[in-house]
Amino acid sequence: MARSSTRGTGAFLRGVGAASWTERLVLALGMAAAVLLVAAELTPLYAIDVAGASCDVVAEPALRDQCVTTGGNAHSYGFLLLALLALAMTFGAAFGGSAPAGAALCTLGVVVLAISLGRDLPAARSTGEIGVQFLQANASIAVGLWFELAAGLLAIAAGVVRLRWRRPREERA
Repeated sequence: MARSSTRGTGAFLRGVGAASWTERLVLALGMAAAVLLVAAELTPLYAIDVAGASCDVVAEPALRDQCVTTGGNAHSYGFLLLALLALAMTFGAAFGGSAPAGAALCTLGVVVLAISLGRDLPAARSTGEIGVQFLQANASIAVGLWFELAAGLLAIAAGVVRLRWRRPREERA
């Protein structure tokens, strides 16, 4: 005997279907930011090549760990916590109409951009110890850094949408 449930995936999908365009937009932007934050931790931020060859081939064993740096290596997987926070704030901003959650998404996006531009981008342009040993070493930005930047911008956009287009108080009750 099948019973209708007010909880679970079906209720969530019904809630999304009944959501306004701003709620759907906040949900889409915030969830995309969270997914990109996870992807940034699992993909390379930057890589070092030596004279057109793979760094792994020419560098001595002690330096091979520095040839490719993933987001997880660079942040100790801290962006995974930010992704969880982004999801929580996204649901609060989208379905609860919470202005503080929207502001938190903006703040989270600024933090991600500050880390990406202030720490990861300069590191992505440096060859470090490998550059000392190999003058022809070249550092290049990888997809993970772009994921970080996109995630930060999407989180800010989700927050701005929530803060700019709020439902009237009587509709929220």
